[in-house]
Amino acid sequence: MEANVYARTRADHQTETAEDYVELVLRLEAEHRPVRTVDLVEALGVAQPTVTKTLERLQKDGWVTVLPLSLIHISEPTRLLRS
Repeated sequence: MEANVYARTRADHQTETAEDYVELVLRLEAEHRPVRTVDLVEALGVAQPTVTKTLERLQKDGWVTVLPLSLIHISEPTRLLRS
């Protein structure tokens, strides 16, 4: 039973992390400049591999699109949620 408590905590943390990343990308996009993984590394104070792994998950889940040269865009369905 105890393992379920930790599973929920991990899931909650992943959701919070996803929200932080999506909100940051939206804020940086609003400044009308390209958003790169290095921008997230600097703003969040985390390591490059952490950003890469999180972006892979967010892209798989349809929240962001990561283009060549590490440019990040919010996916269109995500934009609709923000409207």
